[in-house]
Amino acid sequence: MPQDNDNIEDIDDGMRTISDEEWDNPKPLEGKALQTHQENVMNVRKLVISFAIFKVGFLVLVAAILWKFFGHGAHH
Repeated sequence: MPQDNDNIEDIDDGMRTISDEEWDNPKPLEGKALQTHQENVMNVRKLVISFAIFKVGFLVLVAAILWKFFGHGAHH
């Protein structure tokens, strides 16, 4: 187990590990960090909505193609 240096251990890629206590009770975001977080949340929401719209459109297209070929029943 590595030594604890104020619950922060530097890792080569610039990331850091945090203690269980810090993970369970994070400090509130403030200033630039809060603004960046809010922008990230909005970007993810936009992506999710765009994907949902694409998915619905794709499923409608598949349904229309299936209806065209198979929706009129066996008797023409």
